[in-house]
Amino acid sequence: KGMCTACLAGFVDARGPHEFAHGHIANAVHLPPAGHPDETAVIAQLRTYPLVVVYDGDYSCAVADDVAVRLRRAGLGDVRVLQGAWPAWVAGQGPSAAGICGVCGVEAFGK
Repeated sequence: KGMCTACLAGFVDARGPHEFAHGHIANAVHLPPAGHPDETAVIAQLRTYPLVVVYDGDYSCAVADDVAVRLRRAGLGDVRVLQGAWPAWVAGQGPSAAGICGVCGVEAFGK
């Protein structure tokens, strides 16, 4: 939670666009497992952080694990998976926000 508040880590939400829109870690970027229309720009943004934390919506973190592997393959160094995922973040009262993904949200919500 402290890494988020101090902006020392980049957070990646690996859930679908509807879940992201209904709540995500404050300042998290959306990068679902199937990719993202602007994935190159998202990865470039993540390169500015010394640490990247990926999360999904399931305690098993399987989707987040897959996205983390993809980010490591893209050359990001310190990529970790948030234990307990989004439910643990909410339970711990971590900073959160809501709103659609600026890139894929338009398609996801038919607007």
